[in-house]
Amino acid sequence: MLRVFLLLFLFSLALTCPAQDLDPEIDSLKGVLASQQVDSLKVNTLIEIGTQYLSTDIEEALNYGTQARDLAEKVNFKMGLGVCTEATGYCECYQRGLS
Repeated sequence: MLRVFLLLFLFSLALTCPAQDLDPEIDSLKGVLASQQVDSLKVNTLIEIGTQYLSTDIEEALNYGTQARDLAEKVNFKMGLGVCTEATGYCECYQRGLS
């Protein structure tokens, strides 16, 4: 009986743990992001990562969009700021069921 309980517990734990990124493009972009300077290229990389997450994880898409928007404001990258604002707006609408 204890063995069955332990197996059920481990199975339920495996189902509730978030999966690691299985998309090699996202992993690659995250590697690039780690080595970039704080500038418009980093904003564009954050936007691209957020875009990659749009179809699989809207929370992560919103997270990266928000990071990109904040950085675009900091480095005064107006075009990037516009793209980020639009993208995060779409994410928030989707979350609220307004799509």
